[in-house]
Amino acid sequence: LLSLDDLAKQHLDKADDAVIQQDYLQAIEHLGIILREFPETKVFPLAKEKLVGLKTLPKVAGMVLYAEAEEQETNGSLLTAQKKYHELVEGQRYENTLPAMKAKRKLLDFEQNAALRERLAAESKVLAEKEAPKLISAAKNYIKNTTTGLAKEKLKEGVERFPQTSFADDAKQLLE
Repeated sequence: LLSLDDLAKQHLDKADDAVIQQDYLQAIEHLGIILREFPETKVFPLAKEKLVGLKTLPKVAGMVLYAEAEEQETNGSLLTAQKKYHELVEGQRYENTLPAMKAKRKLLDFEQNAALRERLAAESKVLAEKEAPKLISAAKNYIKNTTTGLAKEKLKEGVERFPQTSFADDAKQLLE
């Protein structure tokens, strides 16, 4: 019968093997198992240290971010996935990495695929209905308190985040 320390050590060894093979996602998975399931073991601090070290490598950080984006897409949260793909494409840290190139293709697919565009628009509308009233309300409160600079910031944020909505129209009116 293996002890918890032995099981955790097996995952640490598998993570090390994965790093040698440059299978960073597999290494992160094994280290994550240790962090989630074996927090009281002797290898826990080492696993945590190795995971932090791996995530500082742009190549690995990009892989992690891309995997997170794919997971969001799979779970039906296209806006969150799209945001993560944009972060990969626009982030200098990820420039010329495979995850950034793959993210660029995903974003192109989002633009060209009518069904995906419709789903993004529907998600955006739901988000706008939830978030935009808060921004408008905050801006109106700032106006009442004569802090117009902060009000303008909130209104501009509403226009940028929700451009094709009635909330953007309301924000534009208040900006004038």
